[in-house]
Amino acid sequence: MNTSILETCAKTIKKLEVLSNNDLNNFQEIVKKVASLDDDDDMDELTAEAEKTHEEFVDPLTSELMVDPVMLPNSKYIVDRKTIKQQLQNDSCDPFNRSPLTIE
Repeated sequence: MNTSILETCAKTIKKLEVLSNNDLNNFQEIVKKVASLDDDDDMDELTAEAEKTHEEFVDPLTSELMVDPVMLPNSKYIVDRKTIKQQLQNDSCDPFNRSPLTIE
């Protein structure tokens, strides 16, 4: 199974320092579990577990597991990059505090 997206996510989380070391270690354990999975049923179970036990990995706007988390500069909320890109096509404001926001 290809875990490059999750590995990239873990690197981004570490770079942005959005999780404590303990939470980062937990996330890296999830990446290892995903790498060891061999069918979709296991992946669905792991995704459901992550969404229940690790709410910080769930996009607050879409309620989906984030693939590429980014921190918004003013509100400091963390959302998936794809989600905020879509949001900014319709409205150039931070959805949490309405401050001006650009894709940069």
